[in-house]
Amino acid sequence: MDKCIQEIVKDKRCRLKQLPNVFAGSELVDWLMLVGLAHDRTDAVKYGRHLLQGRVIRHVENMHHFHDQPLYYTFRHDENLDTMRSFND
Repeated sequence: MDKCIQEIVKDKRCRLKQLPNVFAGSELVDWLMLVGLAHDRTDAVKYGRHLLQGRVIRHVENMHHFHDQPLYYTFRHDENLDTMRSFND
């Protein structure tokens, strides 16, 4: 998952709110297909839902299941992302 985090997790702005260390559901779906972990978007959504149910990721406001949409999610260990990013720079 480290490669996924490095490639899709970013700080984003939604309306007037800054969202640190997030990714859109559709970005994770694209990435899962790109690296061959899912054959199609349906498989990728299932994978994302397993990550959500396994408490690896969460919706930023804990309001949605995983969807192939521009809804924002974060990895649950996101407090370590800034440290990991600065280490890799």
